[in-house]
Amino acid sequence: MLLVVALFWILVLTSVVFFLLQIEKDTKIKQLQEQAQKRDEVLSKRARFLQQQEEVNRKIRELGVPPAGFEKYKNTSLKDVSWHTLLLLLFFLPFTPSPVTNNVCVFSRLGSS
Repeated sequence: MLLVVALFWILVLTSVVFFLLQIEKDTKIKQLQEQAQKRDEVLSKRARFLQQQEEVNRKIRELGVPPAGFEKYKNTSLKDVSWHTLLLLLFFLPFTPSPVTNNVCVFSRLGSS
């Protein structure tokens, strides 16, 4: 009878140990899956950024060498450059050709309504 009780407790303890090992295995598998998903997201972002970098480098190559006047605006803020561009646009707007007459005269827009 004592042998039967001992075998019963051995069976119970092995079942508990097996159950705990199964839970630990499941949690490790879940952790590995989450890590793999995060790795895939990081690799996807990296691939996207590399593609953007290649596109930007291609566009820079298409632009070529910056003009000599570029050095003047190299350390200027975007706000100041935008302001200068707006002033130039307003200054040269009267000298642009009219879409109707293709006339470049400054006063070509005054007479037309």
